[in-house]
Amino acid sequence: MWCYIFRPNPSGLSQTSRRGHRDRRGGFTLIELMVVIAILGILAALVAPSIIGRKEDAMRAAAKTQIKNF
Repeated sequence: MWCYIFRPNPSGLSQTSRRGHRDRRGGFTLIELMVVIAILGILAALVAPSIIGRKEDAMRAAAKTQIKNF
């Protein structure tokens, strides 16, 4: 992942190309980052309950095995 640091122009004016548009640097917009974070949140909400339940199932199975072997 690349990170660009904005350095202001000493003259105080923004740097523009010949056509008058600001120079675009390779990076992500705020909307793109928010969409990715939302997707990750949805995936985590779907996966987390199944992962949390697995620990209890494993502990229950271990307890049954320990009782059986005792």
